[in-house]
Parts: sequence; structure tokens; C-alpha cells
Amino acid sequence: DGYGYMNYACYECGVGLWITRADGSSYCKECQPGYYQNEGTAKPCTKCPAGYTTPHYRQVECVPCGEGEYQNIVGEEYCKGCTAGKYNDQTGQTSVDSCADCDAGKFSDNGGQTSCKECDAGKFSDQEGQTSCKGCPAGKYSDVAITNAAQCKECAAGKYNGQTDQTSVDSCADCDAGKFSDN
Repeated sequence: DGYGYMNYACYECGVGLWITRADGSSYCKECQPGYYQNEGTAKPCTKCPAGYTTPHYRQVECVPCGEGEYQNIVGEEYCKGCTAGKYNDQTGQTSVDSCADCDAGKFSDNGGQTSCKECDAGKFSDQEGQTSCKGCPAGKYSDVAITNAAQCKECAAGKYNGQTDQTSVDSCADCDAGKFSDN
């Protein structure tokens, strides 16, 4: 056994192939994506274990899911990406729980990330697992990355700032004549 029939001749099925006689076929068939066969004896293809995949036909080994991914089901063609707000920096992961929340002060705006990004100056992320950063409110600014709104700096007395997301003390302008700000 382990031989297929083609052009009136027998030949051995190679690795990544299998043969079955259940459907009356005697041809070698390719292993489907998510399966592999590395023995070359036409044994049935084996499902890749959780955390691994084969995205192509006729594979002889499974490859681990990459960083930013996981696969919790055996025999799957593709790995699943961590969702936005989360990341994973290890390969071959088998659970969505391997995707960790981004720390406060960081964010992940896309799925499948291997790390989280720092918030830009003038913005903050005050909770874990955020997909974006919030801006300092009007009247405040920050010239460094921060983790909460309380860290935004206020414009000095006599100055104001009507914009959000400001990154410099230079965004604080003098109050018009006859007006004041007592920040």
C-alpha cells in the first residue's frame, strides 16, 4: 500500500500526499491546508495541533502561529490575530488568553500586534486594553506621553488654550485685553 495509479503505472505517494480507497480512488491526494503528512507512506493526513497551521496544500510539517496570533482549534488553515487593544509577543499560542491587554499609557489600534504603541505627547491612555489615546482637554497640554488626564499641564494664569491634544506650552496664548484666566 502507499502507491497510487497514474498513466497505467504504479508510483509511490510522496510526503504531503495520502491515498484512500474508500471512494474507489487510487490516486494520491494532497493534504488540505491545516493538515500535514511527513512519512511518504500514503497514511492519512494529520491535523495540525492547536497553535500551529499549514496555510498551503501538501505540507510536510506545521508551522507555529506567529507573534500577534493564536489558534485554539486543531487542523485550521489560518491563525487568528489578537484583537485591537491587545498584543502577543510569542509564537505557537493556543488561546485567546495569550493576547494581553496593552498597559495604560499604550494602545493597539489594529489586530495581530506584537507590541503596543506609546501614546503621543498631548495624549494619554488611562486604562488597559485601549485601541486609541485620548487628548488633553482644552486649556491643558502635555509635552510627553502620559497615562491619565491629571498629568496634563494647565496653561499659566493669564493664558488660555482652546484646543485639545496640545503638546507644548507655546499652545497657551495670552488672554485678550480686558480678559483674564486664573488657572
